Amino acid sequence: PAGASATPASPAPTCRSGGGHTVVLTLFTRVPDLRRVGVPQARGTLGRQGLDLEIQSGPADRAALVGVQVTPAGTRIDLDTVPYATKRVQVRTGLAVPKVVSMTDTDACAALDRARLVCQVRPAGQPAGQVTAQEPAAGEIVAEKSTVVLAVRRDQPLAATVPDVRGQPAGAACDLLAARKLQCQLPDLPPDTPPGLVAEQSRPPGAQVPVNTVIDLRLQPARGIPVPRVLDMLETEACTEINAAGLTCRLNVAQDGAIPGKITRQVPDPGTLVAPESEVTVQIAREQPPAPDPSASGGQGLPEPDPPIRAPGWLIAAGIAAIVAGGGLLQRLRKRRSRAAGTVQVRVVPGAPRIGATEAREWC
Repeated sequence: PAGASATPASPAPTCRSGGGHTVVLTLFTRVPDLRRVGVPQARGTLGRQGLDLEIQSGPADRAALVGVQVTPAGTRIDLDTVPYATKRVQVRTGLAVPKVVSMTDTDACAALDRARLVCQVRPAGQPAGQVTAQEPAAGEIVAEKSTVVLAVRRDQPLAATVPDVRGQPAGAACDLLAARKLQCQLPDLPPDTPPGLVAEQSRPPGAQVPVNTVIDLRLQPARGIPVPRVLDMLETEACTEINAAGLTCRLNVAQDGAIPGKITRQVPDPGTLVAPESEVTVQIAREQPPAPDPSASGGQGLPEPDPPIRAPGWLIAAGIAAIVAGGGLLQRLRKRRSRAAGTVQVRVVPGAPRIGATEAREWC
């Protein structure tokens, strides 16, 4: 920059103008925020900016995270006017504390040991119990071999039996664990990735554990589309949910006394893996017709039929005479068709209907 005075340790880029003046260009960068970033990722981020990572203390493996950033984020570093040693970004690393609340103290201490931390249970020397709190909290970055203190409740009975959920869809497995008063922990999946079947579970089937114990499930890749749960939904909502999953919705109406317009049954069951565009049959409830009121029909249970309509005798005789007279008139008109064109003779017999001139021309 104009007016800057610096003695470069190595040749700096220069630019010569048309008037013969030389301008020295200074290249610089700013230190990024590396807190809670893994060591391999921090090295890659700094390398793309021409900087190096210097770990003052703490582990340097893939499990280590940056806990303290000695070189503050945003610090400007001139790349071409300072010695190479000052291009290093100094940090102190540590390990993330895992979440062990709701585990048994035995499982919690095993998890902390795998994380290279020290487990301390309070009160100690008692029968196995459930972890209700931990210090430091889950996610905090501490030094290797740091002590994590666990508060354990001993009055929780070992009353829950772990079911066998291997080979079941993830949703059905979690529902079964919840029915046994156990908690379900699924692995993080990429977005829009359907969960598959359960391959392994952290506690063996039949084991006696405290209620609310967390059971970790490992899933195998999904080989189909899981059927969504649409029970108790409205008709439009259910079909929209099924179609959004890439499946076909088929309605089956039934009068089963349930709430009208809601889904009471679905086939296949929720969570079942099916091929794309497979048919999902849902049963929807309709209102039942009201039962007939016996008191309104004389106590017989059926309405009385309406009395028959009887026409007067003179009306029936007049109708028959009109039909006969009309038939005779038509026969006479057909016989007159053999006369010369343009001549029409109409003979009206007593009782025959009146015929206008226009109708007579049409008949002829």
